[in-house]
Amino acid sequence: MLAEIAPLAADGWRSMQLRFQADGGFVLLFIVNITASWAIWWLWRFVLTPRLFPLEVKEYPYWIPGENFIIRTRFSKMSQAKDKEPLQLTLFGFTMYFISRAEDVTEAYRNTRTLTFDEFYQRVFFSMGTSKESVLKLFAQRSKEAEDAESKQGKPVAQILRELQISQLQPGPNLDSLELAELAYLDSHTQLDSLRTSRYSYQNIRGGDGATDVSECVELSLWHWCTDITTRASQRSLFGSALDRIDPDLPDRFLEFDDLSWKMLYQFPDFLARDLLKKRDYLRGVLKTFCDLPTKERNDAETWVIKSTEESCRNLGIPSEDTASVLLILYWGTNTNTRKAAFWLISHLLQNPTLVDALRTEMAPAFGRDDTIIDLGHLHSRCPQLEAAWNETMRLHGAAASIRTVTADTVIGGRTLRAGRRLVIPYRQLHLEPSIFGEDVKTFRPDRFLSRKTESGERLRLEHFRPFGGGSTICSGRHLVKRMVAILVALLLRRYDISMAGEQQSLPVEDEWRPVLGIADPKPGHDVRIRLTPRKVVP
Repeated sequence: MLAEIAPLAADGWRSMQLRFQADGGFVLLFIVNITASWAIWWLWRFVLTPRLFPLEVKEYPYWIPGENFIIRTRFSKMSQAKDKEPLQLTLFGFTMYFISRAEDVTEAYRNTRTLTFDEFYQRVFFSMGTSKESVLKLFAQRSKEAEDAESKQGKPVAQILRELQISQLQPGPNLDSLELAELAYLDSHTQLDSLRTSRYSYQNIRGGDGATDVSECVELSLWHWCTDITTRASQRSLFGSALDRIDPDLPDRFLEFDDLSWKMLYQFPDFLARDLLKKRDYLRGVLKTFCDLPTKERNDAETWVIKSTEESCRNLGIPSEDTASVLLILYWGTNTNTRKAAFWLISHLLQNPTLVDALRTEMAPAFGRDDTIIDLGHLHSRCPQLEAAWNETMRLHGAAASIRTVTADTVIGGRTLRAGRRLVIPYRQLHLEPSIFGEDVKTFRPDRFLSRKTESGERLRLEHFRPFGGGSTICSGRHLVKRMVAILVALLLRRYDISMAGEQQSLPVEDEWRPVLGIADPKPGHDVRIRLTPRKVVP
């Protein structure tokens, strides 16, 4: 059939070309050529190819070749497909696969042989400015003659560093020491005098409701205050006071960097990411100064992972500027999500005063007579409504995605993933699945986590809810983030009545275009002006 049709089509096409040329219709001929070429391309790529190769991953259709580069916008449309089968997109010439079905995600996590995280992990080191020579040293297989026990197992130092971070940040004595240091900072900096002197407090208090003496209130930019207080608390516990002395405004510089860090995830070329590289190199410079300080000038940190990381790099002969890049990965990872989680949870509490009252009652046993937290265990394990509010915030605003490199042809969900391409596992689509969380998936309703049941009545399982990823690459700092936010919210609700300042303010809108490592950013300018009024707690 095709053999008979093809010569006829070719003859007809040549006849059309000759006619247009004879009439002098070169412009029209050009338009017809372009239109025909586009139609052939589109039909071949999105109609014929899926039918001729049914086991290949379907490509999400787009209209202009090379145009398919806005991942989050495209995948938000892809997620509306009922079958949720694997799909692919093309970005800057690279083909990436996307999966969102719970069973496909679980299958991908189990496959550590042909789906690897190593390539993406190396790219993070490069993105932070680490030299090629140092990256090769960090990811090289160690010799069996190496003295330390870890290296005898043949582990690259980069893997050992990640395991050190996991050990420091997993529940247990190591994390407890960090949490106590953060508690001390947060307790001090949520006192009324500290809030009044915050650079993010407003001097002009908006009119009250007549029942409140506004002279006793403090009004803050919630977004900037959450960023400042959580970043400083984390920085103090991990690095001690040295970074404050080197640059008191480092959290502000980090915010400028973090707001541009999406360019690293999209792998923007250097000439399109000069603003990001400038911010990154400034942070590296501060951390290099930290590394070059004598030990006695920076020994007040509540963590050993920084010292261990420096020692491992020093033993490999890695210069301090590259060690600073490695530390920047840790600084970034422990700070990028905490501020966003605090901002979104407090924003939702402002819209749900009934929940605020329930949380105050639930968290009260964690406090002593002087309104300080004396029982962290109660806060973390005996506050189910706080746990549900946290989970619902993560469900609504978690935008994490895991990335793997396909090292050999692999079948997932009945489709073949080809070697050399990347697999992206976004969790947002899973968290907004009506069959699991109900038709009101875009509504803040924490009690859906109290029942621990899906919409169909089955038990809510791990594969249904992955706010910090999963598998071997699950976020190592997730416990630290959750604990710090819980402490901050508990202190705020215990010490203050919280409300919107002045006129009614709506819930901030997410920036759905910008890719992130974990939790979504609010759109630029979408802040909340929060009013804190001191409470008198009856013992």
